[in-house]
Amino acid sequence: MLKDFNATKHPGLQAILFSFKVFLLVAILSIIWEFGVEDDLMALANDEIPPETVREHIEYIATVSAFAFIALIAPTYTLYRYIQQRDTAEDQARHLATHDPMTNLPNRTLLFDRLDQAISQEHRHGGKLAVLFIDLDGFKGVNDLLGHNAGDFILTTTAQRLKTMLRETDTVARFGGDEFVAIITEVKDTAKLQRLMDKLRNEIAKPAQFDGKSVTVGASIGHAVYPDDATVPDDLIVKADRSMYEDKNREPDPVMHSVQT
Repeated sequence: MLKDFNATKHPGLQAILFSFKVFLLVAILSIIWEFGVEDDLMALANDEIPPETVREHIEYIATVSAFAFIALIAPTYTLYRYIQQRDTAEDQARHLATHDPMTNLPNRTLLFDRLDQAISQEHRHGGKLAVLFIDLDGFKGVNDLLGHNAGDFILTTTAQRLKTMLRETDTVARFGGDEFVAIITEVKDTAKLQRLMDKLRNEIAKPAQFDGKSVTVGASIGHAVYPDDATVPDDLIVKADRSMYEDKNREPDPVMHSVQT
């Protein structure tokens, strides 16, 4: 019964089920005591025990079992609530340790862990992966003109757009500030990779409505491919970062504009 103590079910339901199990156990033990010790089970089977005695035994068994059930409900419910709250707090702590609190994307710690796993998988299958380094253009202008709330809105909007554009097997993480990193697995065609980066730029550049204003930022994106450009996570990130700055220097920063609607 100790295995029942977990936070996977509603605490009230768990308390009832656990208390009912105890109720059955107490009832069985009471039956054994009343009819196996106080009287003879064989005598009961042969109707040799007076009905009044049988009734007294049954009333005792029912009383003791019901008391055990009722007495356990409240403390067991409290225990289950505590277990549930403890497990929820632990899950939240683990999540916060590996995710960015603003965008809910993986943070650097989880990013490098997943990149290690992705490299190992591609190495086993002789495949390739790409690391994309994404930096928002015009983000500082959003903060300066509209405030940090607008900047936070752009970050969360960009995070959601990136998640929507990428596959479930890919990973997008917030690297820091207005920088994001994506891991694209199973890369077979570099031309498709370039088209993906163009789509991401276009998606990020779509206007977003904030406080009655249409806000637009751009994105510079660099990439590095495993194993063509590098074979370890740090080198892939560094090369993708350098590639991003090359992309940023090729195009002028887009103008951030706000229009009253």
